[in-house]
Parts: sequence; C-alpha cells; structure tokens
Amino acid sequence: MELEKKKKVVLIVMIALAVFVIGAAIYCSVMLKGNKKKTITWLAAGDSITWGEGDNLNSYIDYIAIKHPEIIIDKRGIPGMNTAELVSYSQIDYFNIDYTPDIVTVLMGTNDFGVDVPLDQYEKDLENLITILKEKFPHSRIIFLTPLYRDYYGDKGYIMRGMINHNGNVLYDYCNLIKEKSKENGIEVIELSEDEYFNKDNLEEYTVDGLHPNSKGNRLIADKLYKAVITND
Repeated sequence: MELEKKKKVVLIVMIALAVFVIGAAIYCSVMLKGNKKKTITWLAAGDSITWGEGDNLNSYIDYIAIKHPEIIIDKRGIPGMNTAELVSYSQIDYFNIDYTPDIVTVLMGTNDFGVDVPLDQYEKDLENLITILKEKFPHSRIIFLTPLYRDYYGDKGYIMRGMINHNGNVLYDYCNLIKEKSKENGIEVIELSEDEYFNKDNLEEYTVDGLHPNSKGNRLIADKLYKAVITND
C-alpha cells in the first residue's frame, strides 16, 4: 500500500511538473512573439540636413535609430547636394546596395532653392530622380520629405536675405513641385516645410544657423517621421 501511495505521489508530481513546463513554454512563446519587433531597413537620402550638419553628424535618422533599435538605418546625406547632383550620383554608385530597403526617404530641395536652380530644370531633375528610385526600389516604400523652412539663400554663409532667390522663386515653389510630381507617380510626401517647429518665429530654438536642425530640432523631426512612417499617426 505504501508503495502504491508513493507511486501516486510521484505521478501527481510529474503531471504537475509537465503542466508547469508546458504552461511556461506557452507563456514564453506568447511573450516573445508579442515583444519581438520586426527589423526595418530605412535608407535616408539627402543633403547636409540628413548628414547631420550642426548636430555633431547626428541627424533625424540617427535619432530614430537610437530610440528605435529595431530600425536599421543607411544614412546617405551629402552636404550641399542638389537634386541634379543626386541624379548624377545615383547613376554611378549612390544607390548601389546589396539589400532591399523597406523604406526610402528623400529630403532634398533646399539647395536647389538656395543655388537658384530654375524651376523647369528642377522639375526635370525630380522626374529623373523619381524614375531612378522606382526602378531601383520597386518593392520599397518611397517617401519624399519637403525641405525645412528657410529664409536665406546663396553660398556666402548663412546670411538672412529674404525668402526669394535670384530667380524670383520662393522655397514653396520647389516644395509644390515635390508634391505635384510625387502625386503623379504615387509617391508619399511628408510635409516638413510647414512644420509648426520650423518657421520664421522659432528658427533660433530649433536650428543652429537658420536651417540646419540642432539636437532638439532633429529629435522633433525624428519623432514626427517615426509616427508618420512607422505608426501612421
């Protein structure tokens, strides 16, 4: 009798342990599945703002990666680059990569305005760039970002000289072409030129020189882009 009791106790203990192990495995599986974040690859093309000028080479895309480590970034900002130059670089090796990015963002246009690229030429450059992007990244989500607000132009330092360039155009003429050409080609656009944080009233707070974002400004852009691109807020 005593042996039978011991066998029953052992059986009960084994069943209890089995139930515990199975339950723990299911719990861990559910928790890991719920907590696991999909890795996202994000290629950011642009000029000095994407490069990180003014913030120790940390731009908005760097702050996105720092705050959200599941996002793997490929930062390709080139200071001073305009859209025609990006087209030229793209035909050589600018976009030569061995992976397919989930997201491709392009923040360009401020230098086109600043160095007086005629609007008709800018329109052609945009069309060429869009063609290249769609050919190289047919399975990626391509998003254009409009340039940040600025009220100076020229290449002789950051001197406040008004909102009109030598061609008689304002920054919004270039922004409007970005929106127009993107719409024609089914490309998303995120508005930065009319952002509440980057305007004539608060450039000193969010930029280092009237254009390039400081740490605070870059973090604001990062949060805005993450919400718009990843969480769709």
